[in-house]
Amino acid sequence: MSRTWIKLYTEILGDVKVGTLTDRQFRTLIICFLMAGQKDYKGLIGNTEQITWAMPHRQTKYVLEDLVALSKVKIVSKTARGWLLINFEKRQARPPSKQAAAEAMRKRNVRRMSAADKVRTRRMSAVRPHAVRKVSAPQKQKQKQKDQEHPLTTFGEGPAALPGPEGCG
Repeated sequence: MSRTWIKLYTEILGDVKVGTLTDRQFRTLIICFLMAGQKDYKGLIGNTEQITWAMPHRQTKYVLEDLVALSKVKIVSKTARGWLLINFEKRQARPPSKQAAAEAMRKRNVRRMSAADKVRTRRMSAVRPHAVRKVSAPQKQKQKQKDQEHPLTTFGEGPAALPGPEGCG
């Protein structure tokens, strides 16, 4: 399946390898990017004749000169199956699924954590927040009696209760 668009990175403006190309070689490079996107086969562009056919001037001599210049700066390479854009597949990688992206982000975050954070995270992951302890009615009654026996923990009742606003001042 061919791509309808490709990623063209803005860093190409300051790239030393691309900066050494002539205007015609740069145009050949962009057409090669588009052809690789159209083929969508790991950066394979095709043979010299196929590339020549896509060029506006359609002159094999110039295309071959341009491809040789691109290979000297290691942007393309000649293979048995034709010309290949070296880093095209890596730079055109399709985005991962949402699940894979979330997992990758968790792994990145763990790598960035301090040792203390990692220990805390392991402890927290051991506690299951969904497993809420159910308290029966007799247990609730016992807790209420304990609260009444320790007046410092209750508010508003008994002699040790904290004073309200009327008792202040």
